[in-house]
Amino acid sequence: MSDNLQQKNPAVLTIDDGSRRYPIYNQFGDEVGEFYLSPSDIGVFERFAAIRDEVDAIAAPFEGLADDMTMDAFVAATAEAKERMFAAIDKMFAMPGSAARLFGSRHPFMPVGGRFYFDRVFELIGAQINATMQDEAAKFAAPAVTKYTAKKAAKK
Repeated sequence: MSDNLQQKNPAVLTIDDGSRRYPIYNQFGDEVGEFYLSPSDIGVFERFAAIRDEVDAIAAPFEGLADDMTMDAFVAATAEAKERMFAAIDKMFAMPGSAARLFGSRHPFMPVGGRFYFDRVFELIGAQINATMQDEAAKFAAPAVTKYTAKKAAKK
């Protein structure tokens, strides 16, 4: 009887939640990461601003690395920092696994051109968050929306 209760082909429900996927490419055109952003998530601005301070605190111990630090100590420190960084990024995007997709196979604390990789990534995604939100605000101010909100205001 339990076989009759089990659905052999469970339904797959798909909904457009407004999210957009932004792949990240390296200088050779290889995809090295990605992130998803929902333009209607106005809280992402606040969370992005808040994470900058948190990330600075996470990275602070690496600014004055001692030349005599052992490899084991360095690996342990970066592993802990990476874990904290990933938790902060997942919270920022409000989606578990966001950090792993964002960095792909790259370590957020690898040095690139005198900066940590995460710093370059944050610069990139910050600019995209800003552009996406501006685009969404322009769409919200479109004539159809203005017409609707004007009708609602007139009824009051």
